[in-house]
Amino acid sequence: MGRTLFSARARGSQVTQYHLIPGKPSQHAFEVQCVAKETPHGNACFSGHRGEKRCRQRFTDSPVEDAPEEISAATGSEDTPMSPRGPTGPPTSPKSPSFSSPPRKRLVRQKPATMVDVQLTTKAIAIGDSDTSLQITIQSISPSPSTRASQEYTRHFEVQRGTVRRSAIPATLEAALPLLEGDAALQQSGLDRELRDNLTEDALTPTQTDENASSTEVIRRNMAKNHLRFMGKMFRLLRLKSTLANDFIRVHLISRAVAASTPASCSSVAKKWKALFGQPWPVTKAALFSMADSWEIDEADHALYRASEALALFELLVMAAAPGIHAHDGWLHLLCGFESPWIGDAPTRLLHSNALLGLLRSEMGTILLSALDRQQIQHSCVSVLHELHQAGDWFSEAGGVLALEDSSLGLTWREGTIPTLIA
Repeated sequence: MGRTLFSARARGSQVTQYHLIPGKPSQHAFEVQCVAKETPHGNACFSGHRGEKRCRQRFTDSPVEDAPEEISAATGSEDTPMSPRGPTGPPTSPKSPSFSSPPRKRLVRQKPATMVDVQLTTKAIAIGDSDTSLQITIQSISPSPSTRASQEYTRHFEVQRGTVRRSAIPATLEAALPLLEGDAALQQSGLDRELRDNLTEDALTPTQTDENASSTEVIRRNMAKNHLRFMGKMFRLLRLKSTLANDFIRVHLISRAVAASTPASCSSVAKKWKALFGQPWPVTKAALFSMADSWEIDEADHALYRASEALALFELLVMAAAPGIHAHDGWLHLLCGFESPWIGDAPTRLLHSNALLGLLRSEMGTILLSALDRQQIQHSCVSVLHELHQAGDWFSEAGGVLALEDSSLGLTWREGTIPTLIA
């Protein structure tokens, strides 16, 4: 499912298939910079642990003797004081651009030596007779030999002693790709299990648990039971302009804002809420929305709120349609073309707004938007997603996420400050 996109067909609309990555990748999708140079000593290797909880360290460093002193980017080079000093000599091989300047235009000028080979296979099932059907397309990604030997570097975020930190030593895509392929195989086995479920038209009817979901953690648990079923529900709710779809978006937006209020902590959203309000997370949506209705927002932050609301919907769709991509820094780096910061949160990983923009402007985002359009889904958040998809600007490096702040007016929505590197 890390490579799978789910969609639903409503009555009267055309049956369509959606591919996560089309047969011909875009200019920025899965580009790697191949360098004819021996791998520097001390590169970190990705571990085989998949844990989606960010308090579990999913990457481990290999034994090191020396490590690269610099990380070269399209904009130049960046000193890395956290990395051990390495031997002097010729410039190190080109590394992935730093997140500080999402390098979409700069990437255009790079000339990658190869692209990742793509093979597509398709499975399809139908739920219901004429009211709703699901069309599933599964794509296998097979890197070429030159891609496997790529010396492009990437960094990842890990949790050490309850604090979010950026990895001290970069890892090569050569080390990451085999493990990402292994993750894709695990996602495939999960999809096979979901396909064995007895999916009926009633499966797309929201349950009482869906109706009562009052936090992203609850939504995520419901989603994990069957991503295929949840994606079908989401498409159907958006198609029918159900208030439950708006509730999902608002609940997730609030959860993201609470998580961004203390980004360096890997505590759960519920614990961060208790630290902010001194009381447990509301049990019901009505209680949650009643509190949120009293929060003020400055006129200058209205545009950020509007964009954050749309990106909250987009993240829910990514979490359901491609959970493997959402959960792994390596996939995000390959798709976005830059390191992907995130809002630290233990049980539920939440992506930084710029990381979501990177995914939205990648082939995956293009296909997701196409899926929404072909299902004739009319929603204000979908319109904003189209605007963000076409725009070329990005959020600020240290901010760009909606957070909560206690002020003289009470609790207010404001632009949060997210550290991209914590020493």
